[in-house]
Amino acid sequence: MSSSSISPQDPLPTAFTEAVGRRIREAREERRLSQKRLAERIERRQAAISDMENGRMQPDATTLVVMAEALHKPLTYFFPPPWGPHVTRGDLNYDEQALLLEFRRLESEEYRKIAVALLAALASIETVDQDR
Repeated sequence: MSSSSISPQDPLPTAFTEAVGRRIREAREERRLSQKRLAERIERRQAAISDMENGRMQPDATTLVVMAEALHKPLTYFFPPPWGPHVTRGDLNYDEQALLLEFRRLESEEYRKIAVALLAALASIETVDQDR
């Protein structure tokens, strides 16, 4: 079985649940939330958050949707490669390709996070404007 192959029957933790757990932890820490505070926001126990972050528990679909909302992340954020969505060059328009090329020029992880935060803020502003 390859490392990207998963089955609900696999004993936990698996490479998949550990990868999802790392994404949950990174998003939670980025929002400066404790496990307890995140658990309160999504109406789960703190122990469940810990188990998810350590790959010992698979979050169900509803939990992931609520967590994505609480952590201000798209749902697909929690599915890292090779399990997440795959984008090919043909899927991107010219502006998206240009954006990616410029993003790749950023060597600093801090600058990359800032770039993503700026784009997310712009998208949020645009969404608010469209709702008016």
